[in-house]
Order: sequence, then C-alpha cells, then structure tokens
Amino acid sequence: MTGMCGFVGRVDGTLLNRMGRLLPQSGHDVHILQYDQAHFAMRASAHHGLERFGDRLVACGGHLLNAEGMPLSIHDVAEGYGRGGVQFFDGLDGHYSIAIWDASLRALVLARDPFGVMPLVFAGGENWTAFASHYKALLALPQISAAPDLLAINTFLYNGWAPPVVPSSRI
Repeated sequence: MTGMCGFVGRVDGTLLNRMGRLLPQSGHDVHILQYDQAHFAMRASAHHGLERFGDRLVACGGHLLNAEGMPLSIHDVAEGYGRGGVQFFDGLDGHYSIAIWDASLRALVLARDPFGVMPLVFAGGENWTAFASHYKALLALPQISAAPDLLAINTFLYNGWAPPVVPSSRI
C-alpha cells in the first residue's frame, strides 16, 4: 500500500519529509515532488503514484478503475482530469485517493472513492492547505492538534456524520 501527503503554500523543506515519515506504509523512502506552491510526497517502495504532468502535480493511491472496470494509471488520471476537469472523477471506480495541484487554476483538487475505503484527510489555514492519506501525517504540522474535536464527535454520534468543513478552494 502507498501513503501520500502534501502541502500547498509556503513550507519549510523538512516539513514534507516529516509528514511522509509519519505515514504508516511500508517503504523506507519518502519520494517528494515540488511544483509551484505544491509539495507532494509518497511513502512507498517506488514513486509510481507521484508525477508531474505539465502544469499539474498528481498523486494517486489505491486501485483506480474506469467505468468498464479497467485499471487506470496515474497518466490516465492526469489526462482524464485534463480533458474533463473534476467531472472526470464521476466515472471512476475502485478504492483510491487522488491529489492534483492544478497550477493553471491555482487549485488543489482532492478526491477519494465514494465509500471512503481509501482515507484522505485535509487541513487548511490562511494561505495553506495540507492533505494526507492518514491523519497521523498531518500531526507534523505545528497548526494541527492531536486533541479530539468533541463537537464533531458528538455531532457524529448523534447524526451519523461529522459537521462539514469547507476548505478554501484556491490558494
């Protein structure tokens, strides 16, 4: 299994390495790619799920399938997003998490499978957004606390879902 994380905004060089080391996946190396304001990392035995395509930085984890059940590569995801924008994700199947930094739109796009088999968490503040396939990686950020959000927990227990959090859509 592959773990991924990333940060968009001003970042010190060691932050992403610390985030990557907190991912629970196997693999000794944290592979890092940076483009524009985006810094993405994967922890795996190879970095096949992390690439730059023109003005886009793309990270994919999990098992992606098209509507016909055929496997998709990271290249297929980059091309599909380039052709159809976020509507491309409507045709995906499987269990996956995807992060795309679209420099032309100055937007971070995050997607995961509809059932949430592959986790994808995010946090944001003024002029920054971070994401990870596991919450533990976000704890490398000094702005993130490990303290539980009691309101969100109580809301989840009462309603069956946590209150929504709306991140800024553009950095």
